[in-house]
Amino acid sequence: MEKFISYNEINKPVTYNEYLSFSNKGNYNQDGNVFIYTTSTKGKDLRKFNQEESEIVYVRNSKFYVENVIKKNNKVYILWRELDE
Repeated sequence: MEKFISYNEINKPVTYNEYLSFSNKGNYNQDGNVFIYTTSTKGKDLRKFNQEESEIVYVRNSKFYVENVIKKNNKVYILWRELDE
């Protein structure tokens, strides 16, 4: 987890080789340690296949700009902005 957090430097781009999966539910996993927020325009919305999951998926090698990282109450909140490929 610390390696992932340190990779997310404010004002720097990040790229992930893996598929990324997000939920659009605000209370999806309140017990989590890391919460990532982004406004999705490029993610693929899978809700039409499964409304309960509320899943947004990004393709491999998606790029984001790290706008902010906040550590509060043993949790980490990361704000990403999508980058054009």
